[in-house]
Amino acid sequence: PPAATAERERIALSAGVRYYSGIGSGVMEFAGFERIFGASRTSFTLAVGHIDYHHRDQAYEDRSQGTSTEIGLRFYPGHRAFEGMFLEATLGYWQLRGTWRDDLGTPFTTTGKGSLGLSDIAFRTGYTWWFPGQRLFLTSSLGVGLLTSTNREPDPFGPADCSYINFGLAAAATW
Repeated sequence: PPAATAERERIALSAGVRYYSGIGSGVMEFAGFERIFGASRTSFTLAVGHIDYHHRDQAYEDRSQGTSTEIGLRFYPGHRAFEGMFLEATLGYWQLRGTWRDDLGTPFTTTGKGSLGLSDIAFRTGYTWWFPGQRLFLTSSLGVGLLTSTNREPDPFGPADCSYINFGLAAAATW
């Protein structure tokens, strides 16, 4: 954006999607908020989302849906905030509910329902592309993260304690 626009606009609202792959795979649709700190290249991020998750191997399957919330810090090296490449670190929480099946393909197949809370720490790098003459931009990101179960009792359900990679795309508007 023009320098005057970039200096005046401090907030961006976004909507996007992230694809996750690790012990299973999932898709998250999210809405985000980003606020620049003063005249710096650093911003605060907040996102809430809906997750669809699926995992299957030879003997086990689970399908779940849920919500996520994350807060983070984003740094734009060599650029103003909302411009060019960025690095981001986030902390989040996922709450999933779904069904599981174990011992697939045997006479002892068991099924059940469950819920799972997961803490999430993630690191992403990405890039911002502005639409010429507009207050709109696109971002793409690639990241890694770690999910850790917050449940106190053992539960066969969900992607507890696993690492993942993710790829995301989002559209944002500033003001």
